[in-house]
Amino acid sequence: MHIVRRQPWTVQRQNILLELHTPNRDLNSYTFQYLYANVRVYGLAFEFRTPQIINAILHRIGLPSDLDEQLELHIQRDECYAQVRVRVHLPAVDRMTVQVTPTMERTVYFHYERISRICTFCGYYFHNNTDCPPRIARIMNGENVMDPLGRWMTRLSYMPWNDIYRQVRVIIPRLIQPSSVLSNLRAQHAAIAGHT
Repeated sequence: MHIVRRQPWTVQRQNILLELHTPNRDLNSYTFQYLYANVRVYGLAFEFRTPQIINAILHRIGLPSDLDEQLELHIQRDECYAQVRVRVHLPAVDRMTVQVTPTMERTVYFHYERISRICTFCGYYFHNNTDCPPRIARIMNGENVMDPLGRWMTRLSYMPWNDIYRQVRVIIPRLIQPSSVLSNLRAQHAAIAGHT
């Protein structure tokens, strides 16, 4: 069971699809349609990282892991993540817009841990954009090809950190304005200086 829980596994940068063996099950019934992966979510301010919102987001990119009885969310300062059953027959999602309040939307970005190959052109797993048949066909037809998906899905160094920090910090309310803090410090200093 340890092998299944610690997915995804790779051999020479190729991810391996695993499925639990059930005795007496017909071999043709194994579909190998899911890849278990930790998916990191960036761009969601801490106050919106509720299990309900994160669960709704993760359902849009896959299914919660069925290896554990309950969905285990890890909510940290800059990110949150959970193990997800990613549907390998559907394109990967690099970002999505999420309604966090009735009047506010935020863009969240996804990073798939230990999945080495996701195409930034078509979004499918198990190949990169340099090996993508639809992309190669367009290039051969003389088209100028741009990849619509972000490389941050597999390489965290490409995450659009400035956009993420800008939208996360925009909604942090200041409880005390800086000028009132300075005025308060001056008043305290004057009070201390007057008592000496």
